[in-house]
Amino acid sequence: MEPTVRRANRDDVPALCAVRFALFDELGRADGDHAAFAEACRESHERGLASDRLVAWIADVDVSEAPHGVAATLTLLVRERLPTPTNLAQLEGYVVGVVTAPAWRGRGLGTRLLELAVAESRRRGLARLRLHATSEGRRLYERVGFRLRDDGMELVLGP
Repeated sequence: MEPTVRRANRDDVPALCAVRFALFDELGRADGDHAAFAEACRESHERGLASDRLVAWIADVDVSEAPHGVAATLTLLVRERLPTPTNLAQLEGYVVGVVTAPAWRGRGLGTRLLELAVAESRRRGLARLRLHATSEGRRLYERVGFRLRDDGMELVLGP
């Protein structure tokens, strides 16, 4: 059966958080206090959904077909930015939590979810979308029009 793609709501927060943890686990980056992560993830999702600064989509399937009944997810965070001379828009999107269950990979679900996020971003008049891509996900993002940037840096300040 084909998954049902829909916008997530508050009832989906536990599944979104579980899938997010599974992503970190698959990437080998699930160290730390799992309970504390789950609570912080829950609070962040609920706050974001309530403020409309977080939009997520889920591809639902029967729980026997994928963990938590989720074949794929994508989350869009909307955040403020300063305008530039060439782009006066003061909001941008950050795409995160793009996860497709292994059995559902290669079936176009990631593309469908990403297209929904791009459409929502255009509807909101966002300046741009940003994301961090795994090597496996890069082709998907490039097909939709994302391009690599070489000016990214970060300073991790602590927990």
